Amino acid sequence: MRTDIASTAAPTALKKAVVNAKWLLAWRVLQMGAGLLVNALVARHLGVDSFGVLSLSMAFAALFAPLCHLGLNSLISREIIREPWRSDELVSTALLFRLSAGTVCGVAGVLVAKLTNVLPDGAWAITAVFFLSTTLGSFHVLDYWFEAKTASSYTVKANAVGMLVGVMIKVGLVMLNASIIAFAWAYVVEIVLVALILNRFYRKQGGRFSVEFAKLSTARALVLTSWPLILSGVAEAVNLKIDQVMLGVLATSGTVGEYAVAARLSEVWYFGAVAVAASIYPRLMELRSSNPVAYHQRLQQGYDFLCLSGVCLAIGTTLAAPFVIRMLYGNAYQHSAAILSIHIWASIFVYTRALTSKWLIMENILGFSLISHLCGAVVNVACNFALIPSFGGIGAAYSTLISYSVSSVFCFVLLNRTRGQFFMIINSLFLPLSIPRAVRFGRELLARR
Repeated sequence: MRTDIASTAAPTALKKAVVNAKWLLAWRVLQMGAGLLVNALVARHLGVDSFGVLSLSMAFAALFAPLCHLGLNSLISREIIREPWRSDELVSTALLFRLSAGTVCGVAGVLVAKLTNVLPDGAWAITAVFFLSTTLGSFHVLDYWFEAKTASSYTVKANAVGMLVGVMIKVGLVMLNASIIAFAWAYVVEIVLVALILNRFYRKQGGRFSVEFAKLSTARALVLTSWPLILSGVAEAVNLKIDQVMLGVLATSGTVGEYAVAARLSEVWYFGAVAVAASIYPRLMELRSSNPVAYHQRLQQGYDFLCLSGVCLAIGTTLAAPFVIRMLYGNAYQHSAAILSIHIWASIFVYTRALTSKWLIMENILGFSLISHLCGAVVNVACNFALIPSFGGIGAAYSTLISYSVSSVFCFVLLNRTRGQFFMIINSLFLPLSIPRAVRFGRELLARR
């Protein structure tokens, strides 16, 4: 009898995971298409220099985002899956502490921006608006409640409405010939709207948020568990955004604008890895305790599929880069094509890292997340100092590629506990052998309904 129940539960769980993945993929495709078109419209409107200032301000605020998030993202999903009866307590505690942390970081970040020469004159006000959007983005903690319930359709609907309104606002601002700071405020409006809709869906699904549910003891326990993720998040943010900040210091705002266009076109494709990893995460959690052999097989299949996807993406984008840049952004951004053709190859390592990050949480090796991202951040900063003065945006792209390979693959060889993942990823990189496994995994995802 138990065997029958188990055999029925597994396909049901997989079915929910696949449906969840399809919702996430549908949202990311919509976001990718609309986001790229609007980003191109704004970039053309502002010009290379002004768009560089906008991108630099956004990147600077993003460096502080992990301190606002407190490393509670996937950790909240894990705890809700383990103890669903504590959902309201976990969500309420995480949300209140993220709002508090965001406020403190925002004030500190604005002071740093205003009192230093990291940003161009007057850019600190634009950065302040982005800090506000980061703080209000704390409501995205509800995303992880829906992720734990494999009900991401609600997250997709909320974000789609917010994005649609944001697109309309930005198009209107272009038509009105608005200033840079107006476009920064558009992000705030979008985030507030998404937060309101998420909260409504959360309550309709039986979730409850209240200050009364928040517990200091729960917050203390979460932070004691998540502090490696907080620090690793800071290192990851440095790895992702320090290139634009250092270009602003070592080069010009125009170079930042060219690089930001290429980075946006490269990073927008990361949605696939995030969606696949997030959707198979609950099933991997179940297999880890019930069937270790199937658990490791599923991990290898996931790496195979993500690695092959990253390689195909890199090849296609490299070939299409000059045409895509010219079509979307115009001749003013022609130097972005060479940057994009280099930057896109980092997607291979980003794709595998999406699954490795989930594995580190499942295996409770959170400290290594910090070590890996720190290695990548140090390599990135060192390479940027060496390459940006001579090669500008192309040097920053090579720095990103090198640092991502270190943080996502090669540093995993350092410890016995993580070395198995290193060999799994290396095994996936041998495409003649991994392609059949990746294709089978992809067919399975598409066949399940």
